[in-house]
Amino acid sequence: ENDMNKAISAKNFAKAGELDEEITVWKEKLDAERENEAKVAAEKGDSVERDTVEEEAQFSSRADLESEIEKLTEEVEEATKSKDFKKASEVQDKIDELELLREKLPTCAEMVT
Repeated sequence: ENDMNKAISAKNFAKAGELDEEITVWKEKLDAERENEAKVAAEKGDSVERDTVEEEAQFSSRADLESEIEKLTEEVEEATKSKDFKKASEVQDKIDELELLREKLPTCAEMVT
């Protein structure tokens, strides 16, 4: 458990996923049920993810961008709590992409300097 917490803290979701797969058979059955539940959630969230990608170019301000990054960060936290490391990794990748947009949408302070 300590190694998993370290992996999560370091946002090394691949390692956390590997550790999770090493859990006992009864836990694997529970994980399979969670995976089915995650698939349903992913299907519902799939259109939301596509909408987010389309909206990427439509951020009208840095505040909008930061708000989206904050929302996605909360999704990563929820995914790691439910041990859905695949989703956590995918959402983290999206956060990384959005963080690159920060230079295209500078804050007022950045525009002054």
